Amino acid sequence: MTEPKLIGIAGTFASGKDTLGHFLAQKYGYHLVSSSDIVRQFSMERHGSIERPFLYETAEYYRKHKGPAFFVQQLIDSHAKTEQGLIIGGLRAMGEANAIRDAGGIIVFTDAPSKIRYERMQARARDAESIVSYDEFVAREKSEWHAGDNPGDFSFKNLKASADHVLLNGHDTQEFFDDAVTALGL
Repeated sequence: MTEPKLIGIAGTFASGKDTLGHFLAQKYGYHLVSSSDIVRQFSMERHGSIERPFLYETAEYYRKHKGPAFFVQQLIDSHAKTEQGLIIGGLRAMGEANAIRDAGGIIVFTDAPSKIRYERMQARARDAESIVSYDEFVAREKSEWHAGDNPGDFSFKNLKASADHVLLNGHDTQEFFDDAVTALGL
């Protein structure tokens, strides 16, 4: 297997998407970008907030008006002339995954038990999400598990089912990294 030049990373909340992306960037020289960062940027411009409801509305708006792969396609296009491998993290919809595949890339889906992910989210304290209860965390994730089958719909369910590799990130980070290296043929 040859080293993939384009990798899309999707996964459940706090499952290790960013951790994996940073590891691959540092160890194997990939350029790491996040569709979530672009959505946050657009959400701040539209709403002055990066709370989940505003992120969701922003992503939905641009996917509806500019296409389901709008954010990801911008990242792919801006990196097209370089030889460096590219990782795009934060995928939420099949349209994004399809754009990565159309560009010759692969999809990796990360997951972990919900209690572990909730504890990680609390520890990272990225935004007001860190003050939600465990029940609210589970309910929010359930609402995004499968919003529909259109290419722009949020769907962890479809992304996981169609992923080239599903990686579990339960406890041991080194084991998670080793599994990724093996799966990706690095």
